[in-house]
Amino acid sequence: MNAAEWELMLKARDMLVNAPHGAKAEVTARAAQLLGCSTATVYRKLEKAGLDLGRKRRSDSGSSAVSQDDLRLISATLLASRRDNEKQLWSGKRAVNALRANGLISTELSSGRLLTKLRDHHLHVEQMSQPRNATPMQTPHPNFLWQIDSSTSVLYKDKTGRMRSMSTDEFYKNKPANFAKVINDLVTRYLAVDHASGNFKGRYYMGGESAENLIDFVIYCITKQGDSPMHGVPLHIYTDQGSGNKAGLWINFAKNLGVKLLRHEPGRANATGSVEKHGDIWERNFEGGFPFMDPDTITLDWLNVAGPKWAAVHCATELHTRHRMTRDSAWLLIKEGELRIPHSVELLRELAFAEPMTRRVSNTLTISVKIKGFDAQTYSLRDVPGASAGVKVTLTVNAYRAPAIDVHEVDAAGQTVLHTVAPEIVNQFGFPIDAPTLGQSFRPAAYSQAEHQRNELLRETYRQVDDKGQPAALPTLEEAQKLRKKHAQAMGGRIDPMADIDQAELPTYMPRRGTELEATSRRVVAVVLTAVEACKRLKPILGERYSPQVYGWITQRFPEGVPEDQLAGIASQFAAAPEQTDTSTQPTGLRVVAGGG
Repeated sequence: MNAAEWELMLKARDMLVNAPHGAKAEVTARAAQLLGCSTATVYRKLEKAGLDLGRKRRSDSGSSAVSQDDLRLISATLLASRRDNEKQLWSGKRAVNALRANGLISTELSSGRLLTKLRDHHLHVEQMSQPRNATPMQTPHPNFLWQIDSSTSVLYKDKTGRMRSMSTDEFYKNKPANFAKVINDLVTRYLAVDHASGNFKGRYYMGGESAENLIDFVIYCITKQGDSPMHGVPLHIYTDQGSGNKAGLWINFAKNLGVKLLRHEPGRANATGSVEKHGDIWERNFEGGFPFMDPDTITLDWLNVAGPKWAAVHCATELHTRHRMTRDSAWLLIKEGELRIPHSVELLRELAFAEPMTRRVSNTLTISVKIKGFDAQTYSLRDVPGASAGVKVTLTVNAYRAPAIDVHEVDAAGQTVLHTVAPEIVNQFGFPIDAPTLGQSFRPAAYSQAEHQRNELLRETYRQVDDKGQPAALPTLEEAQKLRKKHAQAMGGRIDPMADIDQAELPTYMPRRGTELEATSRRVVAVVLTAVEACKRLKPILGERYSPQVYGWITQRFPEGVPEDQLAGIASQFAAAPEQTDTSTQPTGLRVVAGGG
C-alpha cells in the first residue's frame, strides 16, 4: 500500500472499531468505493493495518478437497497433450473428464477450480512449460569466445540467376514442395559474435550449412576486413549441433589453430543467445531494407559488400546495452597477448586439410620439415621432453609463427602438450651457428631422457650384494660399465633364472593306451663281386702268394660271383703255407638270410 491507502486504512480501522452493530458494512463499502476494489480486498488491507476482525478460524482451514497426487496426475496429463510448438491440445476440462472416466482421480472440484489449484501449487501447464533457468556467463576479454550460427536467409536464386525473396503465400509449411525446388539455391547467412564486446561479422553463402562454408567464413572473420577492427583467432568457438559444426574437416581446422570447440545441447538455442539476438538485429536492420530495393540489384556479391558495411557502421555507432559502449570501442580493449594473428591466409586454408605429421628424430636430436611456402628447415628438439634419437614425434605447423612448428608431447595425465620449436639458425654453409668448431672446441651431447633412464637402470642392474645378503650402494656409471664388461653377475645374484621353473607344478597325466608296432625282420645281404673284381681285391692282399690258380679256383667255386664278406676268408686260406692250403675246401663266410635261419 502507498501512503494514501495506508492513511485511509488506518481511518477505516478506527471507524470499524467504534462503529455500532450494523454500521460496519457501510464503512467497508465506502472504503471499497474510494479504492476501486472489492470489500474482500478492503478487509485484507485492513488486516495489514492492524485490524483484528476476531473471526474464528475454520476447522478445515489449510486442508484441500484435492490431493497432491491428483494435481500431479492432472498436470502430467496436460503436459503429455502439449506439442513441442507449445500448442495445448487437451483443455483442462477434457483432461479432468478423461481422468475421472478412467477412475484415476477422486476429486469432485470443477475443472476451473482445479486449474487454480494447479497454479497455486506451481503445477499449471503454463508454469511447467516456462524456459529453464539460465546462468549468466562472462568472458574475460575480446576474442576469448566467439558464437557462430548459420541461418537460412529469406533469399534464394531463381532460374534466371537473380535473388528473390521467399513470399509467405508461396513458401509455408503446407507447401513443402516449393522449398524442395529451391533447396540448393537458398542463401545461407553466417554470423559470428564476439561474446565479450558484442562485435560481430556476417557473410552470405550459396547452399546450406557445410564445413567448407564455415571454414571460409571463419577465415574471413579472422582476417582484417574493411572498417571493422574485429580480427584474430579466438580461443573458443561456441556453436549449435549442426552437421557442419561436427564435420571432421572443421574439427581438424580448429585443432590446427588451437581453438577449443564448444557445442550446446540440442534445443538449447538460448545458450548461444548472443548470436541469436544479433541475427535478429541483422535481419531487422539490414535485410529489412530489401523490400525497398530493386530485386535485380540484390546479388550475392552485393550482399557481401553491403552487409559488412552496415555491420561496421552499427558496431561503430550503436551502444551495447550491457557495457554501454559501442561494440568497436569494447573490442579495442583487447591486449596484445590476447590478439592471436595467423601468419597468412594461405596457411589458414592449408591448415583446414593438414593432418599432423610424424618425423623420426636423428642422433643429433633434429628433424627436417618442409612447410608449404617455405624451404625445408631443420629443427632442434634438444629442449623437447622425451625427444631422443630414433623416436618418432608428432608435429603440426604453428599457424601464428610459421615456419615454427608445434611438437606434440603426451604428459603423464594423458594430455597433449605443445612445444613450439623454431627452425635452427644456420650460417652460410648450413651449419648451426651455436655448434662447436671442429678442431678448436667440443661440447658433448647431453643425455636424452631415454639415456638417463638407461644409465640409471644399468647402475641398478650391477648393484652388488654385501656379506649379509643385502644390496650394497649403487655403483657409479663407470663402475657399472666396467662390471658389465667383466661379465659380472647381473642383479648381484638376487635373481635365480630357474626359480619359476623349479616352482612350476606340472599336472599329472593319465597314461594313454597304445598299439604295438609290428616291425619286420631285417635282412642283410652282402655285395656280390665278379671273379675279376674279387681277384683285383685279393691281389694286393696276397701279394707274392697270388697266382693264376686263384682266378681258376674262384670261378670254379663261385660261378655266380663272390660275396664281398667272403674275401677275408679266401685271402686267409691262400695266405697260409702251401702244405696247409686245401683248395678243395670252400671257405665259409658269415651270411644273414631272410628269416634269420
